[in-house]
Amino acid sequence: MSALGFDVEKVLGFAKKREMCRGKLSQGSECYIGLPWFEVNKCRYNKKHAIVVGAGIAGVTTAWALAQGGWLIDLIEQHGAIAQEGSGNPLSILMPRISLNESRESAFYSVAYLKAIRELTKLKKEAPDFSWQQGGVLQLAASQRILKQIDKLNCADDFVQGLSAQEASEIAGVPINDKALFFPMAGWLNPRDLCERLIKDSEGRINLHFNTTITRLCSQNGHWQLFNQEGQVKLESEVVVLANATHANKFQQTDWLPLQPARGQLSFRTATTKSKGIRCAICYEAYVLPELAGRHVIGATFKRGDSGTELRACDDSENMRKLERGLPGIFDANDANEIRNKGRAALRAITPDRMPMVGPVADVDYFKIHYHDLYKGKSASTYPKGVNPKVS
Repeated sequence: MSALGFDVEKVLGFAKKREMCRGKLSQGSECYIGLPWFEVNKCRYNKKHAIVVGAGIAGVTTAWALAQGGWLIDLIEQHGAIAQEGSGNPLSILMPRISLNESRESAFYSVAYLKAIRELTKLKKEAPDFSWQQGGVLQLAASQRILKQIDKLNCADDFVQGLSAQEASEIAGVPINDKALFFPMAGWLNPRDLCERLIKDSEGRINLHFNTTITRLCSQNGHWQLFNQEGQVKLESEVVVLANATHANKFQQTDWLPLQPARGQLSFRTATTKSKGIRCAICYEAYVLPELAGRHVIGATFKRGDSGTELRACDDSENMRKLERGLPGIFDANDANEIRNKGRAALRAITPDRMPMVGPVADVDYFKIHYHDLYKGKSASTYPKGVNPKVS
């Protein structure tokens, strides 16, 4: 860290850690990745102004992060309010992604998880009525993959623990028949509540534009012009961030992105005497959250390539079948009338490998010209950087 320009110091640790190292970046340092297609030219902007398209969790958190760095943001949303599609679910779970192998992927997810926990805890401290509930999450051993993770787990207890069925039952508040992973720092929240608070926390540096659909992007003299549904230039800036889920590949510059919709439907279920005992979020083949205002959120289905958002009785039935297998006897699985037309359906944007897409949009024609023979196994040093210097 010191070699990369960080000032490193040893400070008081957290949880059971007595001490930890903390670094603050004090000076820039050139970091060579070694793979030129990931190397991009360093951009310098005349103004700290950006346009973010999409006001769900991805767009709002991006806008908030930029605002924290002193940027002014125009946040564009096609609906009349924020967090109306996939980010509009009443509750969502925050938990880490576990991997037994050390990799850049596992490091990315771990750091992102811990960063999220830190920011949510800070918001909760500032506003006790914030919906963040750090009640822990149980992941039942519903597959051989999870059983293997439990048997070979090598993590700090405050990050994740492997539990017996009896130990899991004591934490869950209801009978558990399987081994489980327990994430004590994890929890659940209302995504829309989070988005609203982040915008408020940005102290007026985020300007919202509702009922606006961006239909076209055009590069003009080093600026991006954004055209709305009336064919007029709505805004322009040197920096544009697309955070609008499956609509991100609707532009000429991004039509090659392999994004696909995946339908998901939640079910809402009135709490019973037994279900009121649930004390944490429980994941099995699906998940169930503790009672809130007399009902539970149960979900969610996953239908790749399906873009329908109407409520379907068959999806409710699927959610309840999975719940019965994971937590038998908590509800009457045969009472279809209890959940009919009580839920919410929305779309996720998914990629072929389910990894997030982050970073500058590639110039596809440039990549085809300069990287067409990668399969021949040539040294990476023979290829140019991944950004065409002629493209602003």
